[in-house]
Amino acid sequence: MRNPMQWATSIAIAGFDRLGHRFNLPPFDSPPPSWRLSGALTSRERLLAWESTAAVWRVVGTLLVMVVGIIHYRMLFDWSGRTPYDFDAIHTYLPMAKQLLADGPKFFLTERGISVPPFSVVFPALFGAEIGIQRQVNMGLSVLIIGLMFRTGYLLHSITAGVLMAAAYGLSPHFWPYMSTASVEAIYMFLLVATFWSFAEGWRGARWGYVVGGVLLGLATLTRATVLYFLPLVIVGAWWRSRRSEQQQSFWRGLRNAHAIALAIVAPLIAKNMLLWGVSAVSTGAGIALLSGHHPLTYGFESNYFNLNSDHGLAASEGMTHLDVRANASFAAMANFIIADLPAKVLLKMYALKTSAILFATNREWLMPVTELRGWRVALLGAATLSLFAVRRVPLLGYVWLFFAFQVALHLPVLYAHRYSVSAVDLPLAVLAGTGVAFALFNMRWWVTPLAAASVCVAWWVGTQTTFNLHFHAPNLYGVSHRVVLGYDRNKLPISNMQGFVLHADGKLTQTEETGTIEFDFSALPAPRVPQLALSMLARIVDPANPGQCIRVRLDYRAAGEESFTRERTWSQPWTSGPETKKIIYGGAAHIRLNEPGRLRMHFTCRGATLDIERLELVQTRTMVEYRKQFFEKHGVGSWEEWYRKYGYTRGR
Repeated sequence: MRNPMQWATSIAIAGFDRLGHRFNLPPFDSPPPSWRLSGALTSRERLLAWESTAAVWRVVGTLLVMVVGIIHYRMLFDWSGRTPYDFDAIHTYLPMAKQLLADGPKFFLTERGISVPPFSVVFPALFGAEIGIQRQVNMGLSVLIIGLMFRTGYLLHSITAGVLMAAAYGLSPHFWPYMSTASVEAIYMFLLVATFWSFAEGWRGARWGYVVGGVLLGLATLTRATVLYFLPLVIVGAWWRSRRSEQQQSFWRGLRNAHAIALAIVAPLIAKNMLLWGVSAVSTGAGIALLSGHHPLTYGFESNYFNLNSDHGLAASEGMTHLDVRANASFAAMANFIIADLPAKVLLKMYALKTSAILFATNREWLMPVTELRGWRVALLGAATLSLFAVRRVPLLGYVWLFFAFQVALHLPVLYAHRYSVSAVDLPLAVLAGTGVAFALFNMRWWVTPLAAASVCVAWWVGTQTTFNLHFHAPNLYGVSHRVVLGYDRNKLPISNMQGFVLHADGKLTQTEETGTIEFDFSALPAPRVPQLALSMLARIVDPANPGQCIRVRLDYRAAGEESFTRERTWSQPWTSGPETKKIIYGGAAHIRLNEPGRLRMHFTCRGATLDIERLELVQTRTMVEYRKQFFEKHGVGSWEEWYRKYGYTRGR
């Protein structure tokens, strides 16, 4: 008895047969590519054979990809005027590109020339290092990626795979904020996708594909150095696989040669850096990434997630930037010192939180709704798992899976920021998801599609539960070295003014109006400023009339010399209601800038709720101050300059 999927396939074949007869297209019995099929053709295999050769579907697929490209460019254009990620381009890449244009190649012999990967400076210099032009060039590269995705999907499986792969990239909201900037994300991701395309061409018989792919991969490594550590791994693995595989020897040999070419492109630069500066890398920056990635206050996440200032600058001499040669050495040494000091359970929690964030996005993402980011990533992850069934037939998919796994593992010990995870996770997942879905549609049994849909739903649920239950809701303020600058108990809260609240004898406050405000007087703070300050409350909100209104609480700060509260010192953060007392921590850095005497106003919209604040504190973190002190004691030095001299770090500033 025929199952529903077989009936649907037969109906589709009959319709396509009539369409093909009318337009004089190749019949279904045209031989499909040899890697896909073997033996007698099934109905789905006949459908795939027709799909691969039908002129109508080629035209329709091309039109669909063009529509995706138009939508993608429109979203890039909208984001280009409001993206916050041009900071690095404005302050680092474009000024260095202009200096390269002025100084010529000798720029790369200077200390500043080693601070970033060279192609991230060379590429904008090719277009005059102008931010407007570079932004347009990058958006053009992003649209070209859609075309490369289409071609790659066709080579790996079918036109349908190409359309799905292009849509998985072009319609994903993860790429829009970053590919519309003048920074390096666009050229880096373009080079990676072009590499995958070249390898696909090589796998389908074009030997030049491995040579071109090796050159492109080398340039990608000179744009973002995380690829460097992947090259020797693939060279060894491909060599071993070529000796064990009889059917795919040419592919593995081509892959080995391509990565050898890429390593040969990068090796002279590393040798130059070793001779001149003692840095065995493409550029500096690994030290600060490793130190920030193990900061116990923020669990290795970017401090902006907590509205805190990073204090990593204390781990280097004054006057240095975080990319200077000697600063890079001190950051790396401090990072290793901290890693050795942290308990194993803290490191495991840190890596578990980062894994959750990389795979499912954090609850603190602010660029767009978290559900939108998480939805795309989970859907791609679920669809990509279908490509695992095709790895034996298409070994290039196994290579992309290896790249994905390596990038996830590599980003665990370094600083987590969402934009770093986009190229590491979303880009390879787009390739795998498009091929996986197409493979399921044409090559698998009828029950695979509903099973795939169910797996995506399960992944969504797991991701949501993981990020809500495992993920942090506040910085690790009391788990690191700190001091309480100001502290107030329940009946001694420094309330200077309140509206819409009634204060009870036990220190609890009940909101009586639609909106209410409470002002706290922090004029007792030492002047002029206290760095690394955070507000900590042991409190709860109970019995609100409308719990949905208590999701966020707004904070405004007014310094002693300011006449009124302004929108320039405002911060909003979630605060859920419930009977349990919670430790609620607000970072006091950007936005409210809580670091000097003044007044803090909290704005609530929780009519009927009772606010119970048991303890209110202003806490100063001293993480790097204490670690630096312990580090100096261990090495028997009193300053960074002494440490540099003692351990031979004499080159650089």
